[in-house]
Amino acid sequence: MRVKPLTAVCLVSVLATLACGGSMTVEVNDGSDMVSGLEVMYMPFDRDSVFDALAAQADSPEPTMAADLQERYDAALARQGEWRQAEQEWNDVREQMRQIQAELDGMNPSSTEYRQQFSEFTNLEGREQALTVNRQRLFEEYTGMLEATQTSVDSFGAVYESWADRAFAGYFDLEAELLEATGREIIADTTGDAGTVTTGLSGGPWWVTATTSTVEGELYWNVKVEQVTGDTLRLTPDQAELRPHN
Repeated sequence: MRVKPLTAVCLVSVLATLACGGSMTVEVNDGSDMVSGLEVMYMPFDRDSVFDALAAQADSPEPTMAADLQERYDAALARQGEWRQAEQEWNDVREQMRQIQAELDGMNPSSTEYRQQFSEFTNLEGREQALTVNRQRLFEEYTGMLEATQTSVDSFGAVYESWADRAFAGYFDLEAELLEATGREIIADTTGDAGTVTTGLSGGPWWVTATTSTVEGELYWNVKVEQVTGDTLRLTPDQAELRPHN
């Protein structure tokens, strides 16, 4: 494997600037809420470009799933997304019911407020029952569709994993060379309760990477920041690559 030429190519982008240090604040939103407890990594090189370069020099082309299998697998994943959404809606309604029940327990049953809350609880109870039926139906459809493709998908996965093991075997050697050349390290930090994290950084550019799971799939960010300016970097779904759940 031609490691040295690859390193030279990758260095073109990461040695462009070595600016003075500062700090960067990152805010992560998955489209429905701020994401706390999420690891955010700051890399002094573009990891995706390294993988792309290694894949281009692999001893064989990257395997691709057969079109008909891909179509059936995508349909199963789409149904999984619908089921996860229904599951979330069911959980939300259940939580509302628990909150109302707790309020009812402390009220006078003869009061107007009690009757209003009880009526709301009854409405939610009907909604919860309908959601229970729907989520169960979607789950059964999803598992049935998945079972119909699982053997073939697993076989493809084994082929792809074998290819990736060979193709990306030199990644960590390249990473070590790039870090040595830039004189910087990969920095990791974690978002707090508000979904933000402020990290001290020196030099630039940086590639900010993070991955979080959503109902629709995994959101993967790899955002280049040319210069640390003190501004807040907001990671939102429109900046991310949406990857299917495994």
